[in-house]
Amino acid sequence: FFFVLFELTMFMAPGSTVLFVRILQFGAAGAPTVLLDTSFNTVLPAVTTSLGLHIQVRNGALAADHNIEMSRIYLESDY
Repeated sequence: FFFVLFELTMFMAPGSTVLFVRILQFGAAGAPTVLLDTSFNTVLPAVTTSLGLHIQVRNGALAADHNIEMSRIYLESDY
């Protein structure tokens, strides 16, 4: 049995125009690998836009089963 766990962290201060994103991958050894650690300041919604959660999994053109499991969702607001 093989599994991979991803941790996605996103932060954007209220009224800010910069979104910080970090993605970690945890394999069987448990030590995280940093896949992405950056910030974005373009193609962001307006400051007053509320965002919602959407989770999707797909396997491209393959007609095979695919699954996703959520272990935890944590939301914190500076408002």
